[in-house]
Amino acid sequence: MDITSAKPDALHPVSTHERIDLIDVVRGFALFGVLLANLVWLTTDEVLTDHRIAQLPTAPLDRIAKQLVVFFVDGKFYTLFSFLFGLGFAIQLSRAAERGRAVVAIYARRVTVLAVIGVLHLVLLWYGDILLMYALLGFALLAVRHWDGRVLIILALALALFARAAVEAYPRIAHGPSGPSADAQAVAAAEKEQRLAVFDDGSYRDIVRENIRIAHGDLVARGIGLFLLPQIFSRFLFGLYVGRRRWAERSVDLLPMVRRVLPWTVALGVIGNYLKTNGQVGLDSYWVIASNPIVEAGVLAMSFSYLSAIVLLFHRGPRWRERLGRLAPVGRMALTNYLTHSVLYVVLFTGVGFGLYGAIGPALCVVFSVAIFGAQIAFSRWWLARYCFGPAEWLWRTLTYGQLQPMRGTATAVTA
Repeated sequence: MDITSAKPDALHPVSTHERIDLIDVVRGFALFGVLLANLVWLTTDEVLTDHRIAQLPTAPLDRIAKQLVVFFVDGKFYTLFSFLFGLGFAIQLSRAAERGRAVVAIYARRVTVLAVIGVLHLVLLWYGDILLMYALLGFALLAVRHWDGRVLIILALALALFARAAVEAYPRIAHGPSGPSADAQAVAAAEKEQRLAVFDDGSYRDIVRENIRIAHGDLVARGIGLFLLPQIFSRFLFGLYVGRRRWAERSVDLLPMVRRVLPWTVALGVIGNYLKTNGQVGLDSYWVIASNPIVEAGVLAMSFSYLSAIVLLFHRGPRWRERLGRLAPVGRMALTNYLTHSVLYVVLFTGVGFGLYGAIGPALCVVFSVAIFGAQIAFSRWWLARYCFGPAEWLWRTLTYGQLQPMRGTATAVTA
């Protein structure tokens, strides 16, 4: 089916000329941060003990790089990605309403396909998959799509600021003010050594089994899913609220408000992320729990500081729009590029590939991230000059709509 010749009231994939280029720019920007955060997490946090990190030749630089990643990157870019997911849902609702069509059935198929992709990604490539959680929470978005805007914002803030504190309160209090015992720390170190052995020396079958074990252990046994799912959903709700008010389509009208708010979000972001990086050191468990909402507010504030800065620069003039526009093709192929990251994780770091697990720290992760993302900018631009969708996006749309989507052909995206 040619989407350009579809009936006006039919639901079909968003054609290129209907896209809002600013959204793709933000999504491309977010993809780089997700890449860097994930790379540091999987190569360092999940598999290297403090002793192994100290033995790396880049250890002095790694300490600096890790602090910078925690302060400027961790949590901020998945926040932007999740926000854009909710925003995209709101835009789909509004366009369906304009065409007089119901969106529930097609959207349910869309997130069902995404769930299948997420399961395959988690099992076959990387245990840190977020697509399955996006898909599950996508169904929850359907349930709240008609809720009052004030209720959405109150719920979003409550989940964003207090979900982690609520979930972490019990184990921290149970361990007492001093936190986890030495035995618990030894167990965590042994767990990292075991993971490193599997990913560095195991077969691909061993890696698949370990992916399943880690995903279940982190999300279910350790209870991370109990606060991660509400946190992601809170970002969805922020995006839904913004999309319902059509702020993305009229971002130029919001520039005065963005300029007024930006200094305050930067200030709150600095305070919260300083506390996240340094300020909780030496505090007992009770104070860590009490400070968690400030930390989470700092993550949100810095995320929306990044968003505000991009909006202001995008509308500063043609030169800035052209510069930022280089990120748009990466954002349009976000699913393809995200899955490509995971393929590279297997090829570069595991023993079935180049076996770099245990050999690089956060400093080299920054170098790897810049190189990978630079290549994706070039490839995405080349691909979309020839095709309508990225490969994964094409598959997602084809399975969602039940018929082959066109691949050949391009168009120029609109701006907002």
